[in-house]
Amino acid sequence: MIENKEEFLLLDLRRSDDYKRAHIDGAVNADMDSAVQNGDYETSAKVLKNVLKSETGNKRGEGTKLVLICYTGNRYARAALSILSDMKRDLSDVYIVEGGYKAWDEINNKNEVPEEKETTTTTTTTTTSSSSSYSWNDVFIFARRR
Repeated sequence: MIENKEEFLLLDLRRSDDYKRAHIDGAVNADMDSAVQNGDYETSAKVLKNVLKSETGNKRGEGTKLVLICYTGNRYARAALSILSDMKRDLSDVYIVEGGYKAWDEINNKNEVPEEKETTTTTTTTTTSSSSSYSWNDVFIFARRR
């Protein structure tokens, strides 16, 4: 189990616009929308590699536990797992937040969370970011090993 936030990197895989509206404090955005909506894994892989390189010093994030959070813990997380696997990343220390941001946020009653869409249409849900009030400990409740 993850002991503290210094031991892992929380990757928010949702669209950049949704991340900007509301996210868990300390999470880093690695938008996987290109892979999920358009099948463009190459673009999403570049995004993920750049984020991992920036945050961990290497493009696979080796030596760092990764916690993936997306809308519901499903398609965006699977896209990231596929990319990490293709990169030959050890997946034994990769976790997915069960139920995604939606489930996590419902417990915290902070924001109205836009649903994951099948198309690339922009959601009109309005939220306010109160990410600074979120706790890393809350994330641990939902994280499960992939």
